[in-house]
Amino acid sequence: MDLDLDETLSWLDRRPAEETPQGRLAVGETVDGWRVEVYLGSGLSGEVYRVTHVSNGGEAALKLLANDAPNARPRFDEEVRTLKSLSGSSRWLPGFYAQGVFRGRPFYVMEFLLAVELPLPRLKIAPFVLRVAEAVGQLHRAGYVHRDLKPTNIMLRRDGTPVLIDLGLVKPVAARPSIPRPRDISLDGGRPVGVGTLDYAPPEQLLRGESSVAGDIFSLGKIARACFRGRPPHFWRVIIRQATHSDPGERHASAEAFAAAVRHRNLPYHLAVAGAVCGLACLALLLLSPGGGKAPPPVPPQPAPAPAKPAPAKPAEVRLEREPGEADDAYLSRLTDLAEGGNAEALCRLAEMYFHGQGAERDRARAFELYVLAANGGVAGAMDSLGLCYSDGHGCKPNPQQATRWFRAAAFKGHPGGMSNLGYCYLVGRGVGRDPEEGVYWIRQAASAGHAPAQALLGECHLTGNGVPLDRELARQWLERAAAQGNRRAYTLLKAL
Repeated sequence: MDLDLDETLSWLDRRPAEETPQGRLAVGETVDGWRVEVYLGSGLSGEVYRVTHVSNGGEAALKLLANDAPNARPRFDEEVRTLKSLSGSSRWLPGFYAQGVFRGRPFYVMEFLLAVELPLPRLKIAPFVLRVAEAVGQLHRAGYVHRDLKPTNIMLRRDGTPVLIDLGLVKPVAARPSIPRPRDISLDGGRPVGVGTLDYAPPEQLLRGESSVAGDIFSLGKIARACFRGRPPHFWRVIIRQATHSDPGERHASAEAFAAAVRHRNLPYHLAVAGAVCGLACLALLLLSPGGGKAPPPVPPQPAPAPAKPAPAKPAEVRLEREPGEADDAYLSRLTDLAEGGNAEALCRLAEMYFHGQGAERDRARAFELYVLAANGGVAGAMDSLGLCYSDGHGCKPNPQQATRWFRAAAFKGHPGGMSNLGYCYLVGRGVGRDPEEGVYWIRQAASAGHAPAQALLGECHLTGNGVPLDRELARQWLERAAAQGNRRAYTLLKAL
């Protein structure tokens, strides 16, 4: 019997609000040498208990068939066969210990695992998702698709290794998934069977019963999204959007491809910065030369070279700092010479002098041009300053999206100012979708690096509960750190505490 999405949703609406948290086995009862310790819960077909072996005290989980529908037993038996055949060859599947029949109901005993609690701390999300993707990839390489990947079907060993459980819907990978397969959707006692889980199963599996590697990729994307508290950051949203595309052909081609996208999620920003370095010297000379980029005159023929002379002594190290007693105009002239030679740091310092009017008349437009050159040359401070120019319209038209782009580039290079400014953009939704938790993440990175403005901003977040829980004591600690560095905003907020 075919089942469409509306019928499935209708069944969900008719479910009881609560189920009695009590299993068929009593605590202390012994099942084939395993003593029942705790009833853990039930699923579509079985009840799960934590048990210990009466002889050696070994801990395990026992699953007992609880569904009396006619096709429940064959599905349960298939789950046991799949687990037995695969568990010994994969560390990503639970160990299989025993099976039997108790009071007419089949059961099996497997490795005891710990539940996963989502969402996860931000820094633990990528390692977790990568491990789950590796587990799914190994299942696919063994020739199977899971078809019911979701957070509750991922558990942990005590060392943190994720393990895929509940193999009741596992099927061999279709040789040619593009050819329609027999529908897997049916009704069993008024309940949908074989459709996976609505929040995590792909639409082609829910509506047409089609199963494939692409369906598991869809579920991986949904699991990755569930790891975040609130909206994932942009570079994660790009990955999740592709993994959960409605067209299976547009998703990542494999679990390995999905994992590669997670590992390289920040790579586009690094490439955008690195790709511009090659043209730095030519672009600097073009904008800084007196001819304004005009073609040079033809070079006359040169005489034959003179005999080789001894190699000159190694030039002295370039000094960008102002020399003791060096006047503004002399420093400006020296930086200009270095900048014309393609020194990116000199470009950034020269931009600062034009921006603030030190040694030269203030010229924000000129400063902006120089910041562009220095930022494309990989100078993180110039990236941050360029973001501020775009943010406030200094020497250019305001452009919040470009500002966020350059703050992000600076943040990825570890620049505290870039981290703090990128965090603020996320806090207020300037140039990027508002995401206070993502904002606090970047602000905390800058604050931990000793950046006083970020420390003051993090303290303010703890005072207002913006992106973090309210915590006046933590707020005081961060504000005191910022105030010790002379931050006026921190002084003001401390007086109000």
